[in-house]
Amino acid sequence: MKSLLRAFRFAVEGVWHALRTQRNMRIHIVIAAAVVALGIALQLSALEWALVALTIGLVIQAELFNTALEAIVDYTASR
Repeated sequence: MKSLLRAFRFAVEGVWHALRTQRNMRIHIVIAAAVVALGIALQLSALEWALVALTIGLVIQAELFNTALEAIVDYTASR
């Protein structure tokens, strides 16, 4: 159980790092919040909410992957 909690802590730290350091991540979060607000206003169905959540999750995951890849390339280039 400790290792699972530790893994979640590292994941949260990674997302927080991306929010602090990556402009595009902040843009994605703001747009995601706007989409959720619009979804509430439009009274989306359960299926539509599922698709919105999946899409938001995939975009954030892609941005986190991109951030990690950029960090690896920057580290490798500086050696």
